[in-house]
Amino acid sequence: MGFAKPFRIALNIVILSVIAYTVLYFTDSSNMVIILFAITAFFGLGTGGVYYIPWNVYTFLADVDEMVTGKRREGVYAGAMTFCGKLMRSVIVFGMGWVLDAFGFVSGEKVQPASAINALITIFSIGVISLAILGVISAFRMKLDRATHKIILDEIQRIKDGGTMQQVSAKTKEVVEQLTGSKYETCYQTVSASYQSQKH
Repeated sequence: MGFAKPFRIALNIVILSVIAYTVLYFTDSSNMVIILFAITAFFGLGTGGVYYIPWNVYTFLADVDEMVTGKRREGVYAGAMTFCGKLMRSVIVFGMGWVLDAFGFVSGEKVQPASAINALITIFSIGVISLAILGVISAFRMKLDRATHKIILDEIQRIKDGGTMQQVSAKTKEVVEQLTGSKYETCYQTVSASYQSQKH
């Protein structure tokens, strides 16, 4: 199993949980607290996967990057992921604050106007579900799995050992181009030159 399928499963759990939260809000159940805890536990499984799976994937991306650049740049990817994560959270918090303020939310008040409550429900339901669906669609483009990752590692090692471009198999070439988004010949020249310079 690759990384895309577990990520899609986690996102679908998030979607189902948000739908359940929304339905629960509009229903009057005598077991409200129990149901709320059950949904929250289920929601936690989804959000845990959504958060940790990308961090697991990024360590493998460094190998794909090495196929293109001939360099190990795990730190660059870690920094980029941390920065992008913080940037997105900041944008979301700012956006939510702006929307709630526009719909009459009053900070510190125990009772909020119906417009603010409806805006909050809309953001939590439609907003989260829309982003999750976008994530599911994007995950279908993710082709990196353990099998293709091994092909990349084997090809990098072959190049380090002095292998030539003409010796590459059709399958390996296809995987390299699919994962890197670059022509195999370009990747090979960049990596080969990098390794040659490291030897001298």
